[in-house]
This record gives sequence, C-alpha cells and structure tokens, in this order.
Amino acid sequence: MRPNEFKELNKQKKRLSVTGSELAASMASTMGVLLRSHGVEQYKSDQIALEVMSEMRRVYGGTQIYFSREENFEKKAIYEEMFARHDRKEMSAVELAMEYGFSLAWTYTILKAIRAQKREERDAQAKDTLKRSQNRCKRES
Repeated sequence: MRPNEFKELNKQKKRLSVTGSELAASMASTMGVLLRSHGVEQYKSDQIALEVMSEMRRVYGGTQIYFSREENFEKKAIYEEMFARHDRKEMSAVELAMEYGFSLAWTYTILKAIRAQKREERDAQAKDTLKRSQNRCKRES
C-alpha cells in the first residue's frame, strides 16, 4: 500500500467509531424496548428511556466510561471445564486444544493457571482447618 491509501484507511476507521450521541440514542432505544417487554406501554417506555439518558448525561457527561465484556465469565467456565476434563483424564492437553480451538501452548498455560488456583484454594482451606483445630485444642486444654 502507498502512503495515500493509509490516509484513506484511517479516514474510514474514524467513520466507524460511535459518537456519544449515537451511543445514547442506542441505549435509550434498547431501554425502551426492554421496558415494553416488561409490560410498559410504548409512549411511557420511551419517556422513561429518554429521562434516564438525560439523567445519565447530567451525571456522567464528559466522563469516559468503559463497559467490560461478559466474556471473562464465559472464559473462566470454559477453562474450569477444560481443567476438570484433563484432571479426570478424559482428554489429553492435545485433545483439549483441538476440541476448544486453542493452541497447545495456550492450553498448557490455562491448565497451569487453573491448577495453581486450585492449589491455592486447597492450601487456604487446609490452613483454615488447621487454625480451627488449634483453636479447639486450646479451648479444650
């Protein structure tokens, strides 16, 4: 690509970004639809959605807000499932990588991280059990 083509690509990328007004309109629309799905009549749901967006603008106007994706929870569940299957010797790391579409290196990283997490949980539980038994022995003495 020549430098002029890069400039054109950058201009296209800028057009793809969403402005605050577009986001607010989308959120108000979504809120109106959700309110209607819960039995609120259309006119009233639209009024409520617009009032909420107006209040959000007043309170959060000028503030950058980040909405995290919910994927982290889904990933955690998948990683836990992968570890459980590997731990029960249902599947090897290679089979897990092929099944879940990860590289073998990433699969080993996941298994190692979950194993360390489980070990920490077991150690904390063992420490707590030991502490309780020591306290019980002190009370009985």
